[in-house]
Amino acid sequence: MKAQLFYPNWDKLQKAGPEALYSVMRGELADDPSVYELIWEGDIGVENNKVGQKVVCEYLFEEFNIGKRKGLQVRSMSVGDVVCVHNRSGEDVFFVCSNAGFRELEGGL
Repeated sequence: MKAQLFYPNWDKLQKAGPEALYSVMRGELADDPSVYELIWEGDIGVENNKVGQKVVCEYLFEEFNIGKRKGLQVRSMSVGDVVCVHNRSGEDVFFVCSNAGFRELEGGL
């Protein structure tokens, strides 16, 4: 299953104003999608279904926190980070990392 990981750019968030920063810190999506930067994209060997989509999110969380971060020099995955999973029907499904797991986003970035 193909996936992408987006991190908010904290400098852009601060320039967008305190509400944008606080919304991301609460595990919500910032109103301005340009504050997100693509950090990683690739294929993960997980079945492409609803359960598999959540497994991808959890796999990336583990990989970018206690794993080797796919060899990248980036911070740990955290609240407000966004995972995009490309589903079987060719649609992108977006999840935001919240303080307890992942929440599916309606409409994407």
